[in-house]
Amino acid sequence: MTIRPSLIAVTLWAAIFNHAQAKEATFTLTDPVTDAPLANTPYLMGSQGEPAQKAPLLTDAQGKTRPSAKEPQILVQAEGSGKEIFITNLNRIQTEKAPKVEKGAPYLIFNRANNQGLCGNVNAQGYTHAYFMDHAQSWYDNGYLLQRQPNQSCTTARNVAAQLLSNDSQAFIDVYDSIPQTFVMNEAQQKSLLYSQIDETIKNKSVNINQGSAATLIERGVKTARSDKDDKRLNGIGYNLGFERKEYKRGLELLDEALRITPKDCYISNSKGYLLMRAGDTQNALRYFNDSDEACQKALQANKNDPAAQDYYYPITVNYVHLAENYALMGDAVKANDFFNRSLKIGSIYAKDEIVEVATHLVEQKILNPENISLLALYLQFVQSQEAGGNTKTETTKSTAKSPKKS
Repeated sequence: MTIRPSLIAVTLWAAIFNHAQAKEATFTLTDPVTDAPLANTPYLMGSQGEPAQKAPLLTDAQGKTRPSAKEPQILVQAEGSGKEIFITNLNRIQTEKAPKVEKGAPYLIFNRANNQGLCGNVNAQGYTHAYFMDHAQSWYDNGYLLQRQPNQSCTTARNVAAQLLSNDSQAFIDVYDSIPQTFVMNEAQQKSLLYSQIDETIKNKSVNINQGSAATLIERGVKTARSDKDDKRLNGIGYNLGFERKEYKRGLELLDEALRITPKDCYISNSKGYLLMRAGDTQNALRYFNDSDEACQKALQANKNDPAAQDYYYPITVNYVHLAENYALMGDAVKANDFFNRSLKIGSIYAKDEIVEVATHLVEQKILNPENISLLALYLQFVQSQEAGGNTKTETTKSTAKSPKKS
């Protein structure tokens, strides 16, 4: 199905009615800029922040909806036909301190998978149009919602987004500085796009990261992180250079800079221990894994009444499983099994990938004992049950840098 990129903007305007005289009322679908009623126009109307209808209805000749007992929170024009409704709120991409978007604010929804951009103007509550898509389309995984500057055309916004969200380092560099002229984006959000692009560039093994635009891009990110004294970004770049590209010397230098900013940090210490272990320095790796565990345990205890503190079970689990592998590389099977057992008993479901990776190595080396093999099976069954029940969440790890604009 082809979705037209240019759609009529709409807004919500409640019709004036007497509550004492009537239990139901009609509402008028209007253009957000001119307030002109939209006659015979498909619409969706819903309450509690989500559209209640599965298929659009039509306004009448005066642009009025069917009678409704509740004043809707969403009243938007709907176009097309399909199996799923895509609708979101532009205010969700703003920071807490950012003002709410005004009615009629222009936006671009960009699909990275096929470089398609849909433009429009939000309604009075900040909601986009309701776009209909087939289940096979990948808007939820590859969709980016960005607020356009009022003076920027949809064509310009689409072109800039296509370059920003491509895998081409030079194309990204060419338009990066023009972001404020094209989109409403604060400095932190703009930098997040930079680090996300660097992360993907390093992971793309077909790219030579030591020359050309890729090298320029990475160096820009490093300089920016140094200028901001941003230990998390230095950690992310340094860890990925070692983990993805085996550039241990370069990666460890950036991790050292991060640790000078925040000594013995839970995540950064684990990153350094891991890169040292991969580089063959297992003895020094122990120090940093232990530093990491100490910091994570303290953080967990200090915030044990805070639900967010549950996240610390993830790095604690990862530290133990990395210690298990480190001891295995040192030839100490007893301690390797001990720490692998500890990792399973802490059992963060978000550490599944790390646990399975190390378990594979220990089995190949014929180190993993029967008790841990049985416990591993129980752990994997538990993780599978949690994933099937939809109880997992997105975990922010040391190497993750996502765009703040993802819808």
